Amino acid sequence: MTRIAPTILYFIIAILAFPLTFAMTAGPALAQTGPYYRAELTQPVAAKQIVEKGLLWSCSTQTCLAGESNSRDTIVCSALVRKLGPVNAFSANGKYFDEKKLADCNSRVS
Repeated sequence: MTRIAPTILYFIIAILAFPLTFAMTAGPALAQTGPYYRAELTQPVAAKQIVEKGLLWSCSTQTCLAGESNSRDTIVCSALVRKLGPVNAFSANGKYFDEKKLADCNSRVS
């Protein structure tokens, strides 16, 4: 019976474990499947999709949803308000803006 040298054995283990490193690092990036932002508009919007500041929003009547942005949540809200008008509610990552933040966001209507 032949004996495998330890270095060859370590090499084989490393090759077999290599794909697992990508599986473990990709998990958190793929974990979020739903929208990051949710805006409930005061008036209906006709467009089904809009792009504002590089962020794609999918809209249905008075609700618009979008993925995560590199911008601060308040900036994203303000940009959307400037484009579509005031919002009744705005959330980022499932956390709704309080009354003060929502009023600040709506003050950006042009």
